[in-house]
Amino acid sequence: MKHYKQHIVFSLLVAFPTLFTNLLDSAFANSVSVLNIISTLLFLGAWTIYGFHVGYNRRGNFINFTLIYWGANIGIVIFQHYFSDTPLIIFPMYVIFAPMYALYYFLNKSLGSSFLIFISLITPIAICSIIGYLVGLKKRIQNV
Repeated sequence: MKHYKQHIVFSLLVAFPTLFTNLLDSAFANSVSVLNIISTLLFLGAWTIYGFHVGYNRRGNFINFTLIYWGANIGIVIFQHYFSDTPLIIFPMYVIFAPMYALYYFLNKSLGSSFLIFISLITPIAICSIIGYLVGLKKRIQNV
């Protein structure tokens, strides 16, 4: 359980700086700036590096945390999609999706469906996290 707290703290710490750089643009559906793109890439990079760090140091349950954390976020999206006529503006939605605003902007132009877009935003974060973790774990095993 100790590691879950660490993972949650990390997820909030990495989200807040990117949240602030992307929040106004995402709230007002402004076009994407270079800062938004850099912020989104740094957000994905931070999850990859954190996954590597956790895998390398064998700080357990990261795969479980990733699946539960991002699975819960998919659950929020599904709930919002099926049970709400208006966008559900709650804190977790902004913490998760504002940092990914650059990707959201481009997906919105091609997919059009907010449900598919939100699912498409969660997938790269989870993949980056798990790839980082597996690479870190492999590196750890090679060094032993």
